Amino acid sequence: MIIILKQHYKTVSTEMTELSVQTRLNDNNKKLQEKHLGNIEEISSKRIKALWKEKEGYQNDLATKQLEVDNLQEKIKNLIQAEADHDKLSYLKIMLESRKTNTEKKIKFFNEKDNCDVCEQPIESTFKQTRVQDLQEKVVEFDGGLDEMKKELDSLHSNIQEMNTHSNTINALNTEIKSITGLLERCQNDLDTLNEEKDKTDTIKKEIAELETKIKEIDDKIKELKQENFYLDICKNLLHDTGIKSKIIKQYLPVMNQTIQRYLGILDFYVNFTLNEQFEETIKSRYRDDFSYASFSEGEKMRIDLALMFTWREIARLKNSTNTNLLIMDEVFDSSLDGFGTEEFLKIIRFVIKDANVFVISHKTGMDDRFDNVVRFEKIKGFSRMT
Repeated sequence: MIIILKQHYKTVSTEMTELSVQTRLNDNNKKLQEKHLGNIEEISSKRIKALWKEKEGYQNDLATKQLEVDNLQEKIKNLIQAEADHDKLSYLKIMLESRKTNTEKKIKFFNEKDNCDVCEQPIESTFKQTRVQDLQEKVVEFDGGLDEMKKELDSLHSNIQEMNTHSNTINALNTEIKSITGLLERCQNDLDTLNEEKDKTDTIKKEIAELETKIKEIDDKIKELKQENFYLDICKNLLHDTGIKSKIIKQYLPVMNQTIQRYLGILDFYVNFTLNEQFEETIKSRYRDDFSYASFSEGEKMRIDLALMFTWREIARLKNSTNTNLLIMDEVFDSSLDGFGTEEFLKIIRFVIKDANVFVISHKTGMDDRFDNVVRFEKIKGFSRMT
């Protein structure tokens, strides 16, 4: 019983050790995962905040630039007619300058010529003066018109320059908008990458939860094993030589020693044989104080063995609430018992052991008349058969 208990105790202790190792490994792995998760979350949180701030800055810049472009395009829309008006007015100015030149040529003709170039007739002075005066009035009108046209063309030219400036500004703004758009895309890509990292943190969190579940399961199992070990310790202490076993031995040891002496006396072997609590024998006689089991002859050893066997049987009958009526002894006559010892042994099994059916197995011949019933077996062709 104590051997089985020790084996079970060892098995439980080994399992507890293995589970403790698993717990340490799982706990270390959990700590590493938590540290990794903390690093990822800290870095991701800072990076996400920075990216969102950067993205908002780019979005504000983009909105500002786009608003400037829209305003400039509206201005260009209002100024774009100036270019057509300028071209049209420039054409009219050329035509008016041409007419003025022709008029001035006519004035010069009348001032320098007295005769007509076509018919060579003289030109009347009154007609000449009237004609020159009319032409000079036209030149004045042409000059007035040209002055107005110049002012209008200058204004239109200023509008065209303003429109060109706006167009150049729009081109520059569009270049900046394209650059800002690229930066926004980069920010968004970085944010998408961080979101993917967040998915990884979810996986790590799931692994941590699984490790926590395993650790709890193992801890619960260790608690169960500790409880079991607690009871095993109690049983082990009870069954230890200093426990219940010792108390039982102390209770039955005097009876055992008396019974051993009684059977040794029946076997006509008069020595003082006693067992202590560790079942160490002490053998004494009236002539010699110290004997050891090894110092006896084989026949004397057999007497001691038989006395111990019968004593254990009787103690077992006293200890247990049930009793067996079967006693089987194998080859007890085939050992070193002498004739007298054999006779004394037969007396024991015939007259002392009255509550059992005794079966004696022996290869010794000449013993048939000593027993009430004999069953003989012979080995024939390698098989034992009852004959």
